[in-house]
Amino acid sequence: MKILSYLNVSNLDNIESDSGYIFNYTLAYALRNRGEHFSIILPYEMKGLSTRFSDDMCFYAKMGKTKYEARFFIDWIRIANIVAEYKPDVILLNQSELTAAFRSMLNDNGLGRVKIIAYCHYPALHFENGNSILDYSLNDGNVAQSIVFSILTGINIADAFVIQSAFARNLLLNYAKKHNITLKHEINVFPPPYDTSFYTEKIEIKHSAKVLYNHRLYDSYGTMKFIDFVKANSDIDFMVTDPMINRCEQRSKYNNTPAKNRCILSGLKNVELIDGSNRTDYRNAIDMSRLAIAPYRPACVWSMSIIDCYGCGIPVIAPALEAFRDLVPENLLFASEEQERQLIEKLINNDDYWLKSVNECREKLVNISPEKIADGLLSLI
Repeated sequence: MKILSYLNVSNLDNIESDSGYIFNYTLAYALRNRGEHFSIILPYEMKGLSTRFSDDMCFYAKMGKTKYEARFFIDWIRIANIVAEYKPDVILLNQSELTAAFRSMLNDNGLGRVKIIAYCHYPALHFENGNSILDYSLNDGNVAQSIVFSILTGINIADAFVIQSAFARNLLLNYAKKHNITLKHEINVFPPPYDTSFYTEKIEIKHSAKVLYNHRLYDSYGTMKFIDFVKANSDIDFMVTDPMINRCEQRSKYNNTPAKNRCILSGLKNVELIDGSNRTDYRNAIDMSRLAIAPYRPACVWSMSIIDCYGCGIPVIAPALEAFRDLVPENLLFASEEQERQLIEKLINNDDYWLKSVNECREKLVNISPEKIADGLLSLI
């Protein structure tokens, strides 16, 4: 079977830490190991650069550079030519907002036989008081509803529609019900596979007291709550990996809170800032930490950063939010800063509890190996 993937790029300036890029190269080799043919459409800016994909796997097209351009722009003629040349059986569309555009492009060029699996990496929704609401960070000029409606339309148009978690699926179902939108197809749940290069077979106790925060530094991720906790616990040493340290001006014009928060964190004596866009430095930061903290984000539909920690053998604590119920063991959830502090102290000072917690976290990886996720996606075709 020939699979053509269309990359979703959320962090082109720091491509090695881009979640869509990591998802695709991890999945690509699992599919190839199963005898499937896998190729990918990458942005022209990556042409000639060293990537995780071999040259024979790569096609290039114009792709959106901003959060809006990525969701609304399609290089129609170029992509039609790529499809006609490669002749895929299925397109793995990682930008689900473009499902209607891709289906129309295929129909327009006599390529209607090609199936589409739309993978929704982010549903553009937040979670508040038990309800799905529009993500304000995608609502400049009131366009967020159009984005979400494009995703919901994609469910009905794609041959198969996939999202990362049951929580993310429920966000979409809740919003569709609220707006009387009939969904004709199932929303399948397959999380991103873990990165095998971040998987350690043998668990060794980390003789460290450092606490890791390895998430994007947007305000919408709850970064200010993390900063307040850091300030209130000056006796705890934190490591912060910023995956968007080289973020370009074009992307920053909509939301410059990562730069603002990085500036605040750099002035705190108990914080060490790491360039999270460098995968080697990022991996070393995880290995040097005793535990990690999940983002304070009510609508965290998935976190590859949390999974990276599990693979490397450190536990993760998280706010007791609906988003983390399936992702983080119950005994590692906290409902207050006092409980958060107590969990950190217990994990730092009690090796037996730390090891027990690591093993509970590692159980979350059993069903998300690259091979199992590849098999799950293939079962949809």
